Amino acid sequence: MVHQPETSTHTSQIIPAFQQGADLFFQAAIQYGYRYVFGNPGTTETPFMDALVRYPQLQFSLFLQENSATGAADGIARMTGWPAIVNLHLGPGLANALANIHNARRAQVPMLITVGDHHSRHLIEDSPLASDIEGIARTQCKWTWTVKEAGELADALYRATIIAMTPPQGPVCLILPSNILTAPPLTVDGQVPEIPPLHLPVIGQADSNAMEEAIDLLFAAKNPLLVIGDIDPTAYQQVAKLAQASHTRIVFDLAPRRLDGEALPESNWLPYFPDDRRKALARHDLIFLVGNNSFTPLFLYEYDRAPVLAPGTQVIHLTDDITALGKNERGNLPLYGNLTRSLAYCVTYATTKSGNHQYDQKNDEKAAVKVKTTLQTAATEPATGPIRIVELMQALRQELPENTILVDEAITARQPMLTYLFDAQTPITTYLGVRGAAIGGGIPLAVGAQCGAPQRPVIVISGDGSAMYTIQSLWSAAHYHLPLLIVICNNASYDIIKLEFMRLQGRLASGDKQTLNSVVGLGEPRLNFAEMAEGMGVRGWSVQDRSELLPAVKIALATCAQGKPALLDVHLHPGM
Repeated sequence: MVHQPETSTHTSQIIPAFQQGADLFFQAAIQYGYRYVFGNPGTTETPFMDALVRYPQLQFSLFLQENSATGAADGIARMTGWPAIVNLHLGPGLANALANIHNARRAQVPMLITVGDHHSRHLIEDSPLASDIEGIARTQCKWTWTVKEAGELADALYRATIIAMTPPQGPVCLILPSNILTAPPLTVDGQVPEIPPLHLPVIGQADSNAMEEAIDLLFAAKNPLLVIGDIDPTAYQQVAKLAQASHTRIVFDLAPRRLDGEALPESNWLPYFPDDRRKALARHDLIFLVGNNSFTPLFLYEYDRAPVLAPGTQVIHLTDDITALGKNERGNLPLYGNLTRSLAYCVTYATTKSGNHQYDQKNDEKAAVKVKTTLQTAATEPATGPIRIVELMQALRQELPENTILVDEAITARQPMLTYLFDAQTPITTYLGVRGAAIGGGIPLAVGAQCGAPQRPVIVISGDGSAMYTIQSLWSAAHYHLPLLIVICNNASYDIIKLEFMRLQGRLASGDKQTLNSVVGLGEPRLNFAEMAEGMGVRGWSVQDRSELLPAVKIALATCAQGKPALLDVHLHPGM
């Protein structure tokens, strides 16, 4: 219950701070389980921030750019299971933050965005900072609402929280005019409203008959495939049991929201390019999708064949996102329900059907042999020379501490990263990907993950071009003493764009290297991330020779072990 304000006939009387609308909002936020507020406040957010300091239960973190704040909110929600509040400044601040709001929406990560707006009486004046905030927010948010009066602030937060947390989870936006936050929070009859108790809806398991039909189809298939998207940590081992019981291979979708545990036996990753993806899927007569919002490739060109699935392929699609059903496949078996509960039912039915309740230990042994072989290959290379991506990943594999969280925005370095860092007996036990493919998500996502899991080591591997989008996140990592390891794959090029130019087969692909580099090259001048890091309070090392690599990894990790962030700017061998 918020304190009821004293009545007064003097309309000009200053309302005591504890009787403001902002107090109703923050007390509701605390009751609903919010604990973190990220942001880059401006003038219209002064009432918000002025009230926030009265609530030490809510931890505020300052970011130098709004897209870093939304990226960090994405990371902390993935690790804690609950959204953070992101406070933004009018339409321009929201516009700056949109790329990582997009990534959170695609990864189905809950986030509460609050945007300060002008005093209602100011709007008629058309301030230079005025804009259509609702219109901007609606492009990426599940729900957007401009609060009309102080008495509805708790109700608005209640509704926003339910919408953000109901699958498919995602970002929501509340627009808060400054005078709403300072006004007394009263109902129409002059009472201080109570904060409604929060009860989140629970989705039940999918239809049992449909799930049994799906498992029967899975067992009848000659060469089935499980494609795993966004699943909760509790569902991870259920997937392994289902694959083992039905003798089905596993493929992970690219950039999942979160994966926990070692790589599953005989698993792989969905190819990036459409032709490779089409060939990989064409081998299978049945594909069982679990938690996939979409498995279409990022891009198609005029010469690309679509769709990716071969005609006649049977598809079973289990999801808690009703909008995903039928998106990439038609006329197959849809299963709508809670993923963890539904998978548990499928596993029970499948193991009963097969009588197989054990993992095949031979697969684990094969994976372990593979790891030993790959780790030993580094010894055959010369002691000095340009650093190759594989050598970087081998060095990290050798030195990373156990139970590490890996945030992936490696892009063109992703395949060797997955080969060496995410397999059996890996020190990586949690993997977070930038699902929406809007670059610039990696470093702030890792900052948020470190805030959400302060006792665990966190590493982010980022491309050089991607890192520049949100490089300001380094300041927040240093300011809040986050022991985060940032590894920059510095190849002085937007190589992923270079690859797409090659696929397009246009003039840039057939022209000379100098013309292509004029579009995607980052080598003149070459970015010095170590110096940028030092300028923002993060210890940084520039690593340019193979002989320097392992010592640099060790000293960077030692810095992190002392509770400080560290950055490795690794200059990689040129070429894709």
